[in-house]
Amino acid sequence: MVAVRPMYRAKQFFRAFRRRDPGAFVAVAQAYLSPSQLALFKQMSPYDQEHAVEVLSRLRRQGWRDAELMQAALLHDVGKAFVRSSLWRRVAHVLLWAAETDDRPRGGYARHAELGAEAAERVGSPPEVVALIRRHHAPLPLPPRDRLDDWLIALHVVDEMA
Repeated sequence: MVAVRPMYRAKQFFRAFRRRDPGAFVAVAQAYLSPSQLALFKQMSPYDQEHAVEVLSRLRRQGWRDAELMQAALLHDVGKAFVRSSLWRRVAHVLLWAAETDDRPRGGYARHAELGAEAAERVGSPPEVVALIRRHHAPLPLPPRDRLDDWLIALHVVDEMA
């Protein structure tokens, strides 16, 4: 279950109304993504592009440099591009998702991780990138862990902070 953090969610909501320069986000993404992955990135909303670049930047500040993790950071929310919904529906989804008490499906928007993983796989992303996108909202793995689990934990934690 996702915890509702009122101040974080309020800031997130008001950030959505800020003007953005997608060209700046695409310039950052070009350094990490293949041309086909970059085409996926460009389908994301400017808000989601900014969030992805922020996730990448936070991971880099923590010392992460793995190419697969950087690609997953930039593409982890790409599935949202295939679930066209208004800001109000996204807000409602976050609030309702936080209130869920079991694992019932929560509609198309909640499937963005799976949709994004499928899209990343179609454009030839490495299997690790696909797995990280698919699992970025899944329960965190318990020890013993492998490298992919460590990347997943790092991505999850930073995604929640950004």
